[in-house]
Amino acid sequence: MATLSNDSVGNYIVQTVLSTARNKVQAESYLKELLPVFGSLVDSKLGVVWHLTEMLSKFRIGQETLHKKLQENLQHGSKLSISECVPKLIRFVPAKDDKGRINVNANGCKVVLNMLRFVPRLCNPVLNSILDHYDADGLCAMAKDPLGSRWYVLFFYYLITFETLTFAVKHTRWHSGRKY
Repeated sequence: MATLSNDSVGNYIVQTVLSTARNKVQAESYLKELLPVFGSLVDSKLGVVWHLTEMLSKFRIGQETLHKKLQENLQHGSKLSISECVPKLIRFVPAKDDKGRINVNANGCKVVLNMLRFVPRLCNPVLNSILDHYDADGLCAMAKDPLGSRWYVLFFYYLITFETLTFAVKHTRWHSGRKY
């Protein structure tokens, strides 16, 4: 599976296999096979990482391991905090003008979406990263974007669930004065 995951066509087979894992034993086996090549997957096959995070959230396994692997592999030569990983996955580029479109990394957004489905203690750094790295205008632009809005809905669900909405509202960057 490791060799196939790095192939330009074979990686789609691996994504399908990960999406159709039937039980925890299978999922653990797939995770074990992919961990040695995780660095190359983050570089060039983020779709495999997306389906891997989806599988890990479904079966509640390997979530902390995935956090560590992202921290080690998203920036070569240095270890990042998970809050530094989130913007590198999303790769948000604002629109150049009011009628322009934003740019986000589709697979990276889906990885973040699945990380928001991890156990609560692993969600907090992801949530904090989103609040720390994006202002109100950036968050609103992502909410209006068809791709960005997918993880955005779950983001707000967890904000309310973890009772950090009060923090977000009081956070000065959320008061832009614009009506949305």
